[in-house]
Amino acid sequence: MQNDMMNFFNEISQNALKSANELIELNTRVLNKTIERQVELGNAFVEGSKKQADLFQSTKDPKELVEKQAKLAEQYSAIFVEAAKENMALAQKASEEYKVWFEKNAAAANQVAQKAAPAAVAKSAPRTARKAAPRRKA
Repeated sequence: MQNDMMNFFNEISQNALKSANELIELNTRVLNKTIERQVELGNAFVEGSKKQADLFQSTKDPKELVEKQAKLAEQYSAIFVEAAKENMALAQKASEEYKVWFEKNAAAANQVAQKAAPAAVAKSAPRTARKAAPRRKA
């Protein structure tokens, strides 16, 4: 019986380590992709700011400056809208991956628990079963 319990404990431990490693890999992939997207957005902000400053230096006519600023704002607005769409897609994909990971590991834990349950019940059950005394009629 102790060997069975040790085997169950070992199996649970192995499954937990495997599950934790999978979660670490998943978190690392999601985090790396998120950081990559944030760096791209940061670069776009810096680039847009530089172009804005260049417009002020190179354009003397106020009307022309406003027109160029409007075009620049439109251009970067499109870039940031696209980035928002890509970030939402990234979040959706991550959500799906976490769901798959959770369901897989919940099923594995359930299988181990179902194996362990009969042994635990057998260990805690009384050795002999007594019959209940019949009830008297009033």
